[in-house]
Amino acid sequence: MPWCIEPSSLRLTVLDERGEEKETLSEAEIEKEVSSMATVLATVPVDSLVSLRMDSRKETLLAMLALFRRGTPFIVVAIDRSTPSRWSLEEGRVIVENEGKELDRLEPGIAYSIYTSGTTGARKRIDVPEECIRLNIEDFQRRFSFSSSSHPHSILLSTSFYFDPSMVDVLLWATTPGSHLLLLEREASRSPAALPVALARNEATFVQLCPSLLSRCPLSVLQQLLQPRSQLRILLLGGESFPLHLINTVRHPDCPTRVFDVYGITEVSCWTTVADVPHGATTVTLGEPIDGTEIMIDDERRLLIGGARRRCFVDGVLEGEWTESGDRVEAVEGGGWRMEGREGDEVKLHGVRVNLAHSASQLIRDRADAIRFTKFVVHSSNFLVLFVQGDVSREEVDSVLPPGLSVHHIEKIDEVPLNSSGKADSRALLDLLEGREVVDEKKLMKELKRLDVSSPFNENCTLAELGMDSAGMLRLAFALGNEVCTRMILAGDVKIKQLREAIEGSGDSPSSSGIHWPDLSTINLDEDRDQRSLDGDQRSSVSERWSHPMEKCVDAAPLIVQRQSGLLIVIGSHSGLVVCMEEKVGEVATLKWSSRISHRVETAAVRVGEERIAVCSYDGVVSCFDVETGEEWWRHECAANVRGGLVAVDEFAFIGDYEGRLHKIDIMKRRTLWCTFVGGAMRATPTVEGAMVATVSIQGTTSVVDTESGAIVWSDNGRKRPIFASAFFLGAGSRAEYRLVTVDVDGHVSMRNAETGVETQSLSIDERVFSTPLQIESSIVIVTASDAGKPSSLLILTENLSPLKRIDFDSSSTVSIYHTPIIRNQSMMMMTSSGVLITVPLSLSIDRKIDGRSVVSKRMLPTGGPPIFSPPRFVNDDVIVLGTRDDVVVSLQF
Repeated sequence: MPWCIEPSSLRLTVLDERGEEKETLSEAEIEKEVSSMATVLATVPVDSLVSLRMDSRKETLLAMLALFRRGTPFIVVAIDRSTPSRWSLEEGRVIVENEGKELDRLEPGIAYSIYTSGTTGARKRIDVPEECIRLNIEDFQRRFSFSSSSHPHSILLSTSFYFDPSMVDVLLWATTPGSHLLLLEREASRSPAALPVALARNEATFVQLCPSLLSRCPLSVLQQLLQPRSQLRILLLGGESFPLHLINTVRHPDCPTRVFDVYGITEVSCWTTVADVPHGATTVTLGEPIDGTEIMIDDERRLLIGGARRRCFVDGVLEGEWTESGDRVEAVEGGGWRMEGREGDEVKLHGVRVNLAHSASQLIRDRADAIRFTKFVVHSSNFLVLFVQGDVSREEVDSVLPPGLSVHHIEKIDEVPLNSSGKADSRALLDLLEGREVVDEKKLMKELKRLDVSSPFNENCTLAELGMDSAGMLRLAFALGNEVCTRMILAGDVKIKQLREAIEGSGDSPSSSGIHWPDLSTINLDEDRDQRSLDGDQRSSVSERWSHPMEKCVDAAPLIVQRQSGLLIVIGSHSGLVVCMEEKVGEVATLKWSSRISHRVETAAVRVGEERIAVCSYDGVVSCFDVETGEEWWRHECAANVRGGLVAVDEFAFIGDYEGRLHKIDIMKRRTLWCTFVGGAMRATPTVEGAMVATVSIQGTTSVVDTESGAIVWSDNGRKRPIFASAFFLGAGSRAEYRLVTVDVDGHVSMRNAETGVETQSLSIDERVFSTPLQIESSIVIVTASDAGKPSSLLILTENLSPLKRIDFDSSSTVSIYHTPIIRNQSMMMMTSSGVLITVPLSLSIDRKIDGRSVVSKRMLPTGGPPIFSPPRFVNDDVIVLGTRDDVVVSLQF
């Protein structure tokens, strides 16, 4: 249904990235621009979904007006991302997309769609019915006196169009004649300095913000905003916990501004309740529902939202009568309910269950005089970190945590990093912990002393023998900030001597300066250009064939199952979602089936026989499915975490867990055959060769086990250095002649007799290695990982570990490769973590001098995105499938 919008009665001022006035459009200019947009859209069917992909927020806003007025639904999509619709509006032009596909179908009456992580943290598409958002707009217009012609509102729009509350600002302005919109051309989360300037202008009468965004403003600006003569009439704060202390600090008792806490979820778009927060309030309770909305608290204190007209379509399915908010509440003395925290913020850490959001809220209530912002984050699956703006002691923090749980680190911050929605960005907060100071022996001794472990002491003592409990060990690991030390400490029984050796080995290394490479070359990669193109501008052409949302990030490699009719692609994500995409010959891929398993998936699924696949989750549960139907066939529990995944041979699967046990299971007969303790937490996938299975651990243990009996043939942990790369067998004429090659994290390559475990050759590369070596004819290929800004390298050794050739990859950005090269079409193919595919001819590793022109690099994914940890899999020579940390699995053609 079209909205009643009269552009000729509206005013628009665009503020630049500094918050200062850039341009002002008169009523006539707005009418002209909107009419021009309407003319461009004339060829688009009214009920079609239109993607808005424009750099300018002003142009996007005016396009929204035209679309709202004609009743055509739209979705805002980043320019470098695929669109779910056939029609796109770009730079004043309508682009026809996906001409070979069916028009994206929406239910009648949809006003707009939005991609969001929503309430549950899972990426989804929300189709918002017109009547659903209209209730919100009409309620606010009545509640906040928008119809008053004597005092028209000036609305500050500072949030991203990808964040659903922005539509409230847009529609309040667009449907209220005489209203004025102050539009930040670059949303405040991307240009935080602009918000204080925009607020200090004192022209806005209506502002809605996330509390984290508000907290970025200087106190002087907030005091000016909430002083007795303030023109600001309405301040809405929502999306996060209400910053009661901050508001009470800066708000003058005679300030006329009314401040409200608004609560809502994207699934009912947008706000659900409104609570008026008076000056000097000591608590904030859940407010009254807006028009047409109902709320209910169930027996477990979970908040449910209802209302026949407050229901949206989530991924094409209409929400039920009651929508679960994902939030829990607690009763307040005297009546009412207060938000306790999200169910998704409830974690189990070291055997203790805690709601991180609730603890953070309690801490800021208890220390409102000294704290402006708090957020608990779990780092590296083990460390509880508190980010705080203000001053608080460890004892005060521990007092709000359940018994048995203690904070491992308190990180004080000057300002809160924001995501595109203006909320506190957890990923950016964790990034603040990266690049910590260099760890040396002095740092180790200092941290031991801080934890009441004083020298001198016997270096062969373990931390436990020195009186350190598990919480102390975790604090030490976090304080050192050294990955190798961390894994050693978490594995248990680490000695002081071993920590010293780890620290010495993780400093500045000679980077192979002591090794003579007969052939040595540095190849400068142009990430956008074919390396063989010496003339002209022949850029790499990469197109997205299809993608599918996976709710959370994807680290696992996809499993490709070849069939006569086409392909099946199976992959899992950190959300525990496992999908099977079907790609028939000549047709677009479709979802064949999906399933939900017990925990996140970090490793690739494997095929077992013709009819089964197996997927291992982080909590050690192996789920076996029928490859055609997705029906669960069997479930096996390892009773320990699994990070290295599993390997399948015929109907058998081998799994190494984090408690040092190797399991062999018969999937077809659904039974465990044996379980052997080999020692050390296993991060790498076991390697099977005939009657031998080899394992490696992060304690540096290498073991060979008999595949039939489970008996240990031999085991050794001579260097005691972590090994993350799987062992591999170097082929020979008989089992007795097989050699086992391992590479530890420091680049020490060891070759052993596979039958006896006796080391026959070794070589110290002195560089970080996380990927499994590769055998090409009589050569061994090793990829080093980037380290301290040094890019990855490709090292080629003889079968006796003699250095042969070395290629250093260089680029404008650090080249990081963490996976074993893939052999394809007489080439080695490697994907960098930044999304660049590097192709090196096999001939280069065998008999040819290094020629940089023969190495090809193609950028497969846009720059600036999150790192790629999912190894690609090839469908054919120019098509790959991989998972991304943008929460999708994608197929790319190049």
